[in-house]
Amino acid sequence: MFIRKTKIKTGPQGEPYYTYRLVETTRTHTGVKQHTLINLGKHFDIHATHWALLAKRIEEIVQGQFGNAHQHGLFNLSLDIDADLEASAQRYAAQIILKFSQATPVSDTTSIKSPDHQTIDMDSIEALNPKSIGVESMAYHAFLQLQLDTKLEALGFNRPQLAAAMGNIIGRIASPGSERDTHRWLQNDTALGELIEHDYGTTSLTRLYTVTDDLLKHKTALEAHLYQRETDLFQLSNTIALYDLTNTYFEGQALKNELAKFGRSKEKRNDCPLVTLGLVVDHQGFVRRSEVFAGNASELTTLAQMITGLAPVQVSLEPIVVVLDAGIATQANLDWLVAQGYHYLVVSRDQQCQADHSLEAVVVKADKDHQVTACRELSQDKKEVRLYCHSQTKEKSECKY
Repeated sequence: MFIRKTKIKTGPQGEPYYTYRLVETTRTHTGVKQHTLINLGKHFDIHATHWALLAKRIEEIVQGQFGNAHQHGLFNLSLDIDADLEASAQRYAAQIILKFSQATPVSDTTSIKSPDHQTIDMDSIEALNPKSIGVESMAYHAFLQLQLDTKLEALGFNRPQLAAAMGNIIGRIASPGSERDTHRWLQNDTALGELIEHDYGTTSLTRLYTVTDDLLKHKTALEAHLYQRETDLFQLSNTIALYDLTNTYFEGQALKNELAKFGRSKEKRNDCPLVTLGLVVDHQGFVRRSEVFAGNASELTTLAQMITGLAPVQVSLEPIVVVLDAGIATQANLDWLVAQGYHYLVVSRDQQCQADHSLEAVVVKADKDHQVTACRELSQDKKEVRLYCHSQTKEKSECKY
């Protein structure tokens, strides 16, 4: 066996395109001939200095699988190559073994035999290139149930792009990491490729980076599609939306990220550039909308951008209740929510508010040394209901300072 580089076409600028093949030389009655065992693809990136060793190792694995013990080399080549080259050899050998196993014809004269039961010593079994499949199977099933494959095809993703997108998405579920780590996982640790009938050995790291950018371009359409499917599958009521913000920081300068700005870090890293992350979810935790804002974005100004257009997917007689924390609940934001027809549930920004002592309090929680009471009050314009809560434990802790 040996690896051959073949020119397949010329690009628009005159640059050549190549593909790589694993080739075997055989002697026939008409002379010596070469035939391709497997196509290694145009993204084959193993340096030419390693081709001979890789081909020999593949041949060793294949011959061992088919029982050609007399053709084995004197030494085990797996001891002479690094882990990445060994993983590549195992992957390509598995493709050859599968190809020839499927191509082996069954004799027409083969008779039906009774089952042949053999005893196996479990301690003597050696796993060859083991891969995980459990989490991947569940994630792939969810992927299909959400009809993400159909949506991505409608957005213009071809088969290699769809496989790369599926690898990125399912990789985040099964083995969260960067694109580089996901690329290693797809090639060495998972049987997702066998599950979807795609050889991730031909998927380059560049393709994973590119398809991530493609997914981001269609973020709004994908989020809308996912929530619609989730609503259909789980009969979501779609009456409550929770909105909140957080931020995260970059260790470096992030000069090429236009959103990376200095601001108030919630992780106390004001010395680093930040980005602000906004998320709207329903009361069951399903994501409605997400957005990345500049690190110095004011929490007060993001509300309209995130909530606008958050109309019910299904017609409902109940209005949507938007739940906010005190940081976003400015009077201007509350007035905007009312004008748009939303109800709201917020923590008051007024730290000195006091309940009318004439209001009857209801005991919400009580034990031998702790009691929480609450009372309900309607605002003067009768447009807002205020709920005052009093905790004995909270009162004691505040009185210490």
